Amino acid sequence: MREACVNNYLQAKLAFEQGADRVELCDNLHEGGTTPSYGTIKKSQELSKNIVVMIRPRQGNFTYTQDEIDIMVSDIEICKQLGVQEIITGILIEDKIDIEKMKFIISISHPIKVVFHMAIDETSNYEESIKTLIQLGIKRVLTKGGNFKSAIDGIDKLKFYQLKYQEITFLAGGGITNDNKHLFSPEIKEIHGTKLFNITQNKQNN
Repeated sequence: MREACVNNYLQAKLAFEQGADRVELCDNLHEGGTTPSYGTIKKSQELSKNIVVMIRPRQGNFTYTQDEIDIMVSDIEICKQLGVQEIITGILIEDKIDIEKMKFIISISHPIKVVFHMAIDETSNYEESIKTLIQLGIKRVLTKGGNFKSAIDGIDKLKFYQLKYQEITFLAGGGITNDNKHLFSPEIKEIHGTKLFNITQNKQNN
């Protein structure tokens, strides 16, 4: 399973044309990704239903005020209206997963499935965070395997924890290319990245 991380509709289109199994749709990827616009989500849904929409109100840390949670809720409601099947998000409190806020987001998102993003790599106890996600009912987490520069650096932990916690899918992301993707098999079955497909070219499609 190859998931392309894209910054706009055109990149999503190119990724699917090149065989992407799934797309994570963001805006402001240079800032780590924020929520894309209504129009971008709507148009991208015409390409495929295998789209995961980023729900993140701003760049920076993953600790959010109530006003920011309200913004996230509004964005999730838009996703529901547009028939989005999955969103990706993450909320921390200090260096731990904010359990109460995540419970709330998961509840209001239903029936949309919630994926947890790389905020997990900033938690102080990675394994406890994985256990928390499982308890919350999260079925997939985008991760480098912990506080690593890339998934290549964290590859041993990714494989170890995927074998240990088979209730959750470890979607490996960070520094993965077509030259190194084979290193994750067979333990890691899903990979994510901006470099798995040629989507950065200046190409206009009508």
